[in-house]
Amino acid sequence: MTNSLTVLSDRTKLRECSSFLRTARVVVVTGAGISRSCGIPDFRSPGGLFSQTAEEAISTLGQPGQCGFPDDFAVVSVARGVSGKDLFQVDLLRTVRGWTVFMQFTAALYTRLGALEEASATHWFLRCLHDRGQLIRCYTQNIDGLEARVGLSTELTEQTVSGADGMTRCPIIQLHGDVRFVRCTICDHRSSWTDEARLAALKGDTSITCPRCLDERHNKRRALGKRVWACGSLRPDILLYGETHSNDVLLQLAQENDDGLRPTALLIMGSALRVPGCKDLVKRFANMVSKQNGRVISVNPTRPSPSLWGQIIDDHFSMECDDWVGIIQDHWADDGDTALGDRDIQSLRVAAATSKGRGGRKKERNRSRGRKESMELETPAAETMPKTLAEEKTAKASTIEDDSLPTTYRQRWRMDMKYLKEQFDGH
Repeated sequence: MTNSLTVLSDRTKLRECSSFLRTARVVVVTGAGISRSCGIPDFRSPGGLFSQTAEEAISTLGQPGQCGFPDDFAVVSVARGVSGKDLFQVDLLRTVRGWTVFMQFTAALYTRLGALEEASATHWFLRCLHDRGQLIRCYTQNIDGLEARVGLSTELTEQTVSGADGMTRCPIIQLHGDVRFVRCTICDHRSSWTDEARLAALKGDTSITCPRCLDERHNKRRALGKRVWACGSLRPDILLYGETHSNDVLLQLAQENDDGLRPTALLIMGSALRVPGCKDLVKRFANMVSKQNGRVISVNPTRPSPSLWGQIIDDHFSMECDDWVGIIQDHWADDGDTALGDRDIQSLRVAAATSKGRGGRKKERNRSRGRKESMELETPAAETMPKTLAEEKTAKASTIEDDSLPTTYRQRWRMDMKYLKEQFDGH
C-alpha cells in the first residue's frame, strides 16, 4: 500500500484500478452518495439534508398528489425551526413535536422510495460483484434499502452472518437500519409499513399503535378479564445518533468472519467518512487489506481529508459513483473479461425487467453516460445465476462461444436498449 492519498483522474490509473478489481476479494463500504442519482438526497453535500431545515427536507421528498403522496399532504407546522441534522438525533424523539416531525419525514422518505423505478448503477455493480463471487460483504450506512431492489439480501441473523463455504448469506449489512420497516417501542417487533400507518405518519400522527401489542397486551388480556398493559408505538427501524445497533453482536461476528476471508480490496463509495462508527470500520478493514498487500479505493465527489485518510486510502476518484462504475465495466469488457458475460449491469437490468413480461412504463432519463430507458425491476430467479467466478466460466464455456459475445459493454448496452425500445414501441 502507498503512504499518500493520491487523487486519480487520468485514464491510466483508472484502467490500473479496474484491472486490479477484476480478481480482488472485495469489502465495500457505502454512503448516501450511491443513491443520489436516484433522487434521494445525501447529507453533507451542498443542498444535502444537513444544509436544509426539516420543512425543506420533507418538501423535497414529495408534493401533494405526487409519487404516492395524498392530495391533502402538507408539511406539519411544527417542522419549522427543526434542522435537517436534528432529524437524525435521538433527542428529537423526547418531545411530541420532535416525534411528529420525525415520523412525517421518515414516512415521506419511505413513500418517495416506493415511487422509484430502479436502483442506481452502483447498486447493480454490487450485484455484479456478488454474482462473480468477489463480494465478501457490503456495509452500508444508507437506510433506503435499495440493495434489495437488485436482489441482495439484508437479513442479518445467526444463520446468514456466514456460510460453511465461506460465502456470506447476507451480503448487505445495514449499519443504520432500514426505513422500509418499523419497530415497536415496547415489544421490539419488526414489521413492514402498512399503508394505513404510512398515511397516518404523513399526516403527522404520533400515535400509531403496534398491532402486535394491541393483540397480545390489550385485547387478549382484556378478554381474559386481566388488567390491560400499555401498547407500544411504531417507529421506523433506523439508527439515530445516540443509539446503539440492535444487532451489535451479529455485526461483530460478521466483521470477524469477513476478516477471515482475507479481503484484498476495500472499496469506499459515496461516503464522506465522517461518522465515527463507520470510520472505525474502514480502518479495521483497511488494516486487513494491507496485510494482503491489497488496495483501499475511495470514490466520491468530495475528497477525503488527507490529514485523516492519507495514510489509509491508496486511491481516490473524485467523481460520481455511477460514472466510475460505468468506466470500470467498460474496461472489464474491453479487456475481454468474458467471465462477466451477462452479469454486466445493463444485462442484469434487462433480465430483471423482462422477467416481469412486457409490462412496465417507459421513462427517459438524461445521464452523463447517455440516454437510457428504465423500467420497474424484479430480481431474476436465483437458481439461474452462477454464484462464483468459476461457475460463471463453466456455464459460459458450455453454452456460449466467446466470439458470439459483444466485444464491449457499450455494444451490449446498445443492443439491449434497441431490443427494449422495439418491445415498448410495439405495445
